[in-house]
Amino acid sequence: MVLKRDGRHEEFSREKLLAGIRKACQKRPVTPKAMEDLVDHSVATVTAKYETEVPGEFIGTMVMEGLREM
Repeated sequence: MVLKRDGRHEEFSREKLLAGIRKACQKRPVTPKAMEDLVDHSVATVTAKYETEVPGEFIGTMVMEGLREM
């Protein structure tokens, strides 16, 4: 579960994460493989660090760092 900033809970969705990364990379020379790798890394990090509930801000920060590295 993802804890949103306004206190709501939402099911974690790998597909939603990938869609957001695709949108962010839309006009950039980033390969689909690189985007998939970022999603895989993000999911693995979330799974390792949080058991039941992950703050949405953590996911956002982690993805932004990954996009910066690309």
